[in-house]
Amino acid sequence: MVFLREEVPVMSGPKPNYPICLTEEEVKQFQKQVRAHKTGQDLVVRAKLLLVANEHPEWSNPQIAEAVGTTDRTVRKWRGR
Repeated sequence: MVFLREEVPVMSGPKPNYPICLTEEEVKQFQKQVRAHKTGQDLVVRAKLLLVANEHPEWSNPQIAEAVGTTDRTVRKWRGR
């Protein structure tokens, strides 16, 4: 499940320090959160960026931020947690 707004351009920059590796159960849980109508938007953004980071481990934080529609700072924050 990809939440790309459009084709994300290739951006230069360092590779992430914190790779995201989700289990199948975690992926299902985050997909359920994204689809739920009563999930808070902060949790939806978090779930989307974790799903995109898991699906595209080679992407930099700015690429993930653009795909999800958030900031690079938000991606760095959630990767560090």
